[in-house]
Amino acid sequence: MRCIIKTSINLGVKIMIYMTTLELAEKLNVHRVTIMRMAKDGRIPYIRISPTEFRYDFEKVMEALQPAE
Repeated sequence: MRCIIKTSINLGVKIMIYMTTLELAEKLNVHRVTIMRMAKDGRIPYIRISPTEFRYDFEKVMEALQPAE
């Protein structure tokens, strides 16, 4: 289930969609354990919403996975 958060920025609304570990794994075509390992190692950003629940901003994850120039 996706978590949608609306924030107000300069009188506008920015909608941020956070994905579950499984959704992100399916989108990137990797196993969910790979996503969890990448988050634990600090390679991708995440938000912890409970001790066992994580959410990921797809745009920020993709930025983090881009090779350094």
